[in-house]
Amino acid sequence: MVAHGLVLERTLANRLELRFLDFHLNTDRHELTQGGEAVQMQPLVFDLRVRLIENRSRAVPKDELIEVVWRGRVISDGSLNSRVNAARRAWGTLTRSRR
Repeated sequence: MVAHGLVLERTLANRLELRFLDFHLNTDRHELTQGGEAVQMQPLVFDLRVRLIENRSRAVPKDELIEVVWRGRVISDGSLNSRVNAARRAWGTLTRSRR
């Protein structure tokens, strides 16, 4: 699927593969690269980004994020907010660095 320069594909194992600008996100390998270079990201932040990208056309409820990303573990609102903010900062920093 292509939308606004975003290429979103499913692999044979039904994993997400995303290409945007010079980024490549692959959930099979659990990695994000920019211009072929690996981008360091905490695993929970990576999983959160994937979930939000997969559901980019809607607001993802907090309970759904906790169930899918944290696999139902009990976490505080502060921890959830911290990870969401880290995901936003990471993406913003990466997109600004390529300008």
